[in-house]
Amino acid sequence: MKDYLDIDALVTAGRLDLAEGIACAAAIYGRQYNPVLTLQVLCYFDDLADHPPTSVQAELRAAVRGVSLQDLHAVAAMETIGAPGTGP
Repeated sequence: MKDYLDIDALVTAGRLDLAEGIACAAAIYGRQYNPVLTLQVLCYFDDLADHPPTSVQAELRAAVRGVSLQDLHAVAAMETIGAPGTGP
């Protein structure tokens, strides 16, 4: 649950734009990264032993709704992670 709380704190404090974070992850991990899964995970809490507070769940869902995968900015990674040929 800590990751959800950390991401929520960064997003609500204006320290992280979720769309920018996803664009950076895509640049770093290349084609092996699936941004749809990231967005789905940020809205799914049923498999957690302790659920985040309802307010955190609502804030994360709102942040996810604000992301348009078609409109992500291009980001160039200094290095990539993963198998050769999977980078941007």
